[in-house]
Amino acid sequence: MKFLRSSTYAWFNLITGSLLLLAILSLIEVIAWNHNRRFDLTPTKRYTLSPFSKNLLSNLTREVKVIVFYQRDQQSEFVDLLRQYASASPKFTYEFYNLDGNPGKASQYGITTYGATVIEYEEKRKVYPYCNEENITNGIINLIQKRMRRVYFLQGHDENSPEDTDNRKGYSTIASALARENCESKTLVLMHEKSVPGDAALLVVSGPKRDLTDGELKMISDYLNRGGKVLFMIDPYTAPKLVAFLSSFGVILGNDIVVDQESRAFGGDYLTPIISSYRKHEITRNFGGATIMPLIRSVDVRENLNPAVDVKTISRSGPESYAKTDRAMIERGSFDFERGKDRKGPVPVMAVVTIPAGREGGAQGRIVVFGGSAFVNNLYVTLLGNKDLFLNTVNWMVGEETLISIRPKEKQVYPFSFFFLTDKQMRTIFWTSVVVQPVLVLFIGLVIYVRRRIRG
Repeated sequence: MKFLRSSTYAWFNLITGSLLLLAILSLIEVIAWNHNRRFDLTPTKRYTLSPFSKNLLSNLTREVKVIVFYQRDQQSEFVDLLRQYASASPKFTYEFYNLDGNPGKASQYGITTYGATVIEYEEKRKVYPYCNEENITNGIINLIQKRMRRVYFLQGHDENSPEDTDNRKGYSTIASALARENCESKTLVLMHEKSVPGDAALLVVSGPKRDLTDGELKMISDYLNRGGKVLFMIDPYTAPKLVAFLSSFGVILGNDIVVDQESRAFGGDYLTPIISSYRKHEITRNFGGATIMPLIRSVDVRENLNPAVDVKTISRSGPESYAKTDRAMIERGSFDFERGKDRKGPVPVMAVVTIPAGREGGAQGRIVVFGGSAFVNNLYVTLLGNKDLFLNTVNWMVGEETLISIRPKEKQVYPFSFFFLTDKQMRTIFWTSVVVQPVLVLFIGLVIYVRRRIRG
């Protein structure tokens, strides 16, 4: 009897423990289901929706439906991504169809390839060849916006061109990025026109090597007074007449170039500073990263020139930087700081001007000035936050503030990677890993050896 009682008690404990364990696991599962947290440790956060996509979804007012046609055993490849979209907005729904098993449905949408994706919004639809975040987000943008916005790039003064694929001078990559956000890039030779075209959502003056004529400046001024938007990117030591024109709006471009011997990409020269200090503004909302801006000049502001005109600087170089004025020294490869001649950092490199609407009403005029144009050429545009900063600037200028955010990172290839170290960080890593750690290990070993010798 005693044995039976012990056996029964053991079974009772086993069953009770098992039920308690099951209850705990069930509770953990319920908590995990209601408070789901994802941890994406990839450098580009490739398995997490970008802030840009989340911001877009949070502003949806009508239902967006996504239909994916998959191959057998391929559905799991897309489920996780679409679940993230659906969890970010109740207005987002999705469906899956096996392409081989639903030829009629595929024919209805003109689908012939596996992974093809249909995005529907109201009575409109767009079809993409593959289901990924870039295609879905860009499709939603193109469908919800009423019309394509036209961005004109000024030409005729050896500017950067959206049609040029050259690494150093070309802007073809940023033109493609603009197209994905429903902006059409066009070139404009203003000297052949009587005014800035009326359909211009934005005029971009990027890196002119020769000065604009008085007639062109007059047309730009008239455009701004009508509520126009102009983005200026003026390289060091260029376009003195344009520099004087911008000073009338309170923006002072220095006759200098920013040098930074500390906060620069490892392996880069002193004229390639990393800019990580940004003032609070709609353009830099949720912008917590940095940009790399080669060959950039100082951009100061003169406030109270006109109380109705709001002018402010947005970004600055690092505290160890300085603006060097001696062009001859730079051309000789000498970057030493000259006290009393060069300007100690931080140095402002970007300014924003808001011009009030005219007496006849209309929109505000907006100006953004960068002290250089190389940071969004085909070589640099995908580095750090360069593309985000430019596209956020464009969206703010044309009044699409809801599109201001951080976009999905693109795959980066040689000679750059996603991991950027400044010279200061590189020296810190060198001293801690190559010098301090080995010396510390050696010291601990010596202490142990001496103690053992003393103890005999």
